Amino acid sequence: MKQQIRISMTDEVQTALNYLQQKKYPILSYPEIIRVVLSQEVSKEKVSKQLYPDISTNLLMQASAEAFMVDDDEEVEYSMKDIRKPIKK
Repeated sequence: MKQQIRISMTDEVQTALNYLQQKKYPILSYPEIIRVVLSQEVSKEKVSKQLYPDISTNLLMQASAEAFMVDDDEEVEYSMKDIRKPIKK
C-alpha cells in the first residue's frame, strides 16, 4: 500500500537531513534518505517482534530508555576517541 506523508521542514528536520546527506548518504535526495531511514526502523521493529513476540512496543521503548538512564550524581565523560565515523559503503 502506497501512501503519501507530509513532513514539515523544520530547522531540526533540515539539520538532520543535512547531516545524514553529508555523512551517511551523500548521493541520496532528501525523500530517498527519509525512505531509507524509515525502512531501517521498520525492519528493526520486525526483528524485535520476531525475537520477543510477547513484548509490546511500549515495553521495548521503556526497557531501552532504562538501559541508558544515568543517575543525577553520576557524571559521564566522553572523549574524541568515543566518536565513531559511519562506515561508508
